[in-house]
Amino acid sequence: MSFLIMFDVKCIASSSAGNCFIVSDGITSLLLDAGVKMKEILVACDFNMDKISGALITHEHNDHARSVEELTGRGIRIYGSAAVAAKFKEVRCIRPFARYAIDTIDFFAVPMEHDATCYAYCIRSVKTGDTLLYATDTKRMTEYIDGLGQMIIESNYNVELLENSVKPRKLVRRIADCHMSVETLAKYISRMDQGKLQEIYLCHLSDDHSDVEKMVEKVRKVTQAKIFVCNKNGGVTDATGIGTGKDN
Repeated sequence: MSFLIMFDVKCIASSSAGNCFIVSDGITSLLLDAGVKMKEILVACDFNMDKISGALITHEHNDHARSVEELTGRGIRIYGSAAVAAKFKEVRCIRPFARYAIDTIDFFAVPMEHDATCYAYCIRSVKTGDTLLYATDTKRMTEYIDGLGQMIIESNYNVELLENSVKPRKLVRRIADCHMSVETLAKYISRMDQGKLQEIYLCHLSDDHSDVEKMVEKVRKVTQAKIFVCNKNGGVTDATGIGTGKDN
């Protein structure tokens, strides 16, 4: 009986306060963003940075790039846009849609819609054949990538909650222009190729404008993939029981 071997996904943090993940195909482990203190990354790696072969940075904002300088100081290969490379020394500047390789993983970057140059990353293991998309801090997704097995993808807010926000209108407009609602995400998922899609990790949820139960229900309506919610302070919650009346 054949089965799909997927990337192991570890959430270190996921929110506007900080974003950082470790993904591994069993041989090569990468950091996706580094928007937390170096100590948190060290703890997640059991204080052994030799486990990390490289880091892919979406953009230069602090909640995604806080520890970039310390990582380069430890000899970790860092990849990012020209803007990231301009801000931090020794970052390897990459071009959208060009393919790059780190040990058993290859990847390419996809431009996102944000108020800074921001990339999503499509990551493939040459060992397992699995493909994972990491996309955050974008108004919408316009690229459809065939054969994805996993997604770590932004579900920042519920439209209704943002529309009724008590936050300053300037901030509300920025959120709407720079981050993706669960409604936009659900529409994207409904239109994509889901033939190999096994797991969806909802990330970068807003503290003030997200309703986890409603988010999960909206995504569940458009996919048979297993859904997880990335927690603000690390770890993920299996969404199987959310919104179904079952114990979580």
